[in-house]
Amino acid sequence: MKVEKELERLNTELDLLQGKIERLDHLVDYATIEVNYEKGKKPGVIGYVFVGVFKAVKGYL
Repeated sequence: MKVEKELERLNTELDLLQGKIERLDHLVDYATIEVNYEKGKKPGVIGYVFVGVFKAVKGYL
């Protein structure tokens, strides 16, 4: 009798865990990932001059 009750308890626990697994599988199916990408701006001709000057000054400090 005790063995039968323990088996029933374990079967109930297994059913609950299986339900949780199915729920998580369902949630994974509808999960989304959002990615934002922004292209960096390149400086113009004068901008490159200022970048060079900045790097030169930074190297002296």
